[in-house]
Amino acid sequence: MKKTILITYFSFIISILYSQSVFSIYPSDVVITIDDFSEYEVIGHAKVINTSDEAIRFMWKKVVKKSPEQWDFAICDIYQCWTPTIDSSEVVLEPGDTSNLDLHVYPNNSPGKADVSVLISDVNNPSDSYELGITVNDAVSPISYFDPGNIRIYPNPTTEYFSVDGIDDLRQVVVVNLVGQIVKKFSASVNSRYKVSDLETGLYLIRLINKEDKIVKTIRLSKR
Repeated sequence: MKKTILITYFSFIISILYSQSVFSIYPSDVVITIDDFSEYEVIGHAKVINTSDEAIRFMWKKVVKKSPEQWDFAICDIYQCWTPTIDSSEVVLEPGDTSNLDLHVYPNNSPGKADVSVLISDVNNPSDSYELGITVNDAVSPISYFDPGNIRIYPNPTTEYFSVDGIDDLRQVVVVNLVGQIVKKFSASVNSRYKVSDLETGLYLIRLINKEDKIVKTIRLSKR
């Protein structure tokens, strides 16, 4: 397996050198493993590096080849995390600069596998292109994943506070913004209300952590 990975990697580097590409991709392919389909999102990380001496404008395009109907996919680049409805965008990189090109997978509590590609090309030279392959493999049997369907937060959307219903053994409630930063933490208790009136308007992720320090569910909250 390691030998195969090394051959693939060096073949990729050689192809870049001979084609005189103005950018490189790392890694050359991405594999995402889902351990728990109740997770709100799972992320695969990749980078695009400007290896030329001039600024370049490249385009990425998301192509979902195969996936469960319930799944959503979104790309985060150097500018922002795009919504699943956005399938392409352009990025400008100065010499030596790097842009992340992360794929966010939202399984929506549905087991399965997926095959996704991100096509990357130089806008000024479309022949200079690369296809980043991303495979998503389920790591557990469909019958063994945790079903948190009874857990919910309300009101959602909210302006001042929210509560959690459907679970009693929570230890902590964590509020995370869409770039992964923790903005609030609460000690959890039954029938508590968690204040978010001081947060800016937007979308947040609410991580529900049980007394075993495991995330039992992540739910998207709209703050108005």
